[in-house]
Amino acid sequence: MLQCFCGQRSKSPTITNEPQLKGIVTRLFSQQGFYLQMQPDGTIDGSKDENSDNTLFNLIPVGLRVVAIQGVKSGFYIAMNGEGMLYSSEMFTPECKFKESVFENYYVIYSSTVYRQQESGRAWFLGLTKEGQVMKGNRVKKTKPSSHFVPRPIEAPIAQSLATSAVFEVVGMGFFFVIKDGVQLNLARTWLVFSCVMAAAQKTAKLEEGETAIAIPSAMLLV
Repeated sequence: MLQCFCGQRSKSPTITNEPQLKGIVTRLFSQQGFYLQMQPDGTIDGSKDENSDNTLFNLIPVGLRVVAIQGVKSGFYIAMNGEGMLYSSEMFTPECKFKESVFENYYVIYSSTVYRQQESGRAWFLGLTKEGQVMKGNRVKKTKPSSHFVPRPIEAPIAQSLATSAVFEVVGMGFFFVIKDGVQLNLARTWLVFSCVMAAAQKTAKLEEGETAIAIPSAMLLV
């Protein structure tokens, strides 16, 4: 069963196997000033309420740097159709897969793994307007704030206090969130780690006194 972002339902496309990996419970904060949310009826939009359960998502790794975005409360997946429209899907389908990339300003962008501009090959991105409404993927540019998100994890499966400097090695894409006194520090103090399938990338984090780094690899744990 599928639902468009306006809450209407339509016929389901081909269904693939449900993701078998455990997701990271996360809020996605847009550079537009909204938290991405999925309402109980499947409507997708932005919210200013950082404490709303509708803004909680499971980010589930389903491939190398590819994730499914599932609403915790509704259980539906965010999907993008061939017209670039976002909708919610009760079932996991290829349209529910999004490539997860880090832009040069350290924001994270999500693009459809199925659809892109036919002539130019430009990707279609998940995006919000300045009013907190979802945009058609083919109208979202990766250089604009509409496509830029900051993942703010609620549950961290891997946490470790670190010395002044340390070397991290993670297979698959991952994030490093730097926490001090229970508060996530700004983007300049956040490290994002990439790697390929065969060889993991390494980055050295310089931590100050009283800081803790939480490492969250996307290609993570079997349930």
